[in-house]
Amino acid sequence: MGILISILLFAFAGLYVTATIILFNGITGFSARLRRAYIFILIGFLLEAVLHTTEALATSLNWWSMPWFQVGQMLVYILAPLSLYVGVRGFGRLLQIKTLGTSATLTLGISLLLLGGVGYLTGNATLRFNFNVGLTAALLWLLIICTWVLAQIARQTSQLYQRSVLWLGWATGLLALGTSIYLTFLLSGAFVLLFVMILMFVVSGLMLLQAARKFYHIRGKNLAELKEAGQLTTSVDIISYVASLASKPQEIDPLLDDLRTITSKTSSGSLTSTDQSKLRQVYLRVEDYLAKRDPFRTYEPDMLRELITRKLDESNSQSQTFWSQLEPRA
Repeated sequence: MGILISILLFAFAGLYVTATIILFNGITGFSARLRRAYIFILIGFLLEAVLHTTEALATSLNWWSMPWFQVGQMLVYILAPLSLYVGVRGFGRLLQIKTLGTSATLTLGISLLLLGGVGYLTGNATLRFNFNVGLTAALLWLLIICTWVLAQIARQTSQLYQRSVLWLGWATGLLALGTSIYLTFLLSGAFVLLFVMILMFVVSGLMLLQAARKFYHIRGKNLAELKEAGQLTTSVDIISYVASLASKPQEIDPLLDDLRTITSKTSSGSLTSTDQSKLRQVYLRVEDYLAKRDPFRTYEPDMLRELITRKLDESNSQSQTFWSQLEPRA
């Protein structure tokens, strides 16, 4: 059993490290605030990997009795969920999500209450205050909040980012589930729970790896894969595509009012010159939003225009859109 647990712990750590490397490479080109949030998230997952890898090594190297190891493990044990929370909170604030989970004062305050309350209630005659149980309960609360905030982010962000965020939420949720099983182990002493906990961590690593793959794919999906976006044969196609790149649909939605008005009264194949002029203005507003105000990343308008032009040339439809009416950017 001991060898199997060690193998699973190393597998879990390997999955986390691989996923964090992919995610780190995937955040280039995104906004500074999003990169900062993801770096804290990555540090949290890496610390979880370090924590459980050293646990596997400690038994064979007889480190558990060493004070330096005990202190180091305790610090990593605390810093991993804390770093995850800081990153997820920053991620949520990019989308202006305001809930209990994004309030650091309330979230950390409840964590301290859990530390004190659970630690006191689970104490006994020998150990009046059970610090390990209280701390695990407090850190479990942070992981649950991270999972909840990620679910809020997935609901509010665009389809382009949704799957990556959902997989990240599943990874964090399973990490929380594994931690809750560990809390149960501390209370019951049933060693079989440790095996179940590690299985949860391994599955969490697989989820994190999937989240990393999805997010890495987004980096190239915005412009380089424009050819795979389907035929851009009309002005409506062009606007629909660039609007789909926005990370927060709620902010881009008011910019598309004219598009909805025009498409509700006429087909895209019978647009008047006035309609085309209005759609051109819609495109410029969306382009400006993507270039200056999108919370997740900044798009280069010249590159966006170049690739759309290439696609329109391929379908011989440039003359049927407002594209030829666009003025060159200064």
